[in-house]
Amino acid sequence: MTETSTAEHTDRRATSRIDAHLPLFIYGSLLGGDPFYEETFTISIDGTGGLILMASSVQPGQRIMVTNQGNDQTQECVVVSVAAQPAGSYVTFKFPTPMPQFWHGLEIGKGTLRSWIEYFIEAVILQIRDDRTPETPVPDKFYKRGSQEKTQLHRPELFLLPSPRE
Repeated sequence: MTETSTAEHTDRRATSRIDAHLPLFIYGSLLGGDPFYEETFTISIDGTGGLILMASSVQPGQRIMVTNQGNDQTQECVVVSVAAQPAGSYVTFKFPTPMPQFWHGLEIGKGTLRSWIEYFIEAVILQIRDDRTPETPVPDKFYKRGSQEKTQLHRPELFLLPSPRE
């Protein structure tokens, strides 16, 4: 049987959680005061926090620093609950105030989760299908200038090294 601890809190989740596997860095202090650091992934997220699996031992009410590796945002969070597992603990954390922007690069809401890669692929597909053209065409002078610059950069004399005898 797994043991679950929960910090006292009266507010219930305002938004539904979304299953997401996002890389995080977690920093904090163990009960003895020794600092810890670990890399982990989210199991689920929402605008108010997330659920992760941690190897380090934390307690409800404890403050931890969470860094989203995808956008390098760091936020101090509070551990809400800890559920012991054979390989660590499921840890639920919350932000001091709702912060959906912490998961920047993802669209959270109505059960959708889209990364910037999905938006990029969608835009490329539209370009291939000719469904969308650039807002302003690229003037020919830029293409010509680019080839002149390449010619100047690839001059052989720039790559000649002095012989070892000199």
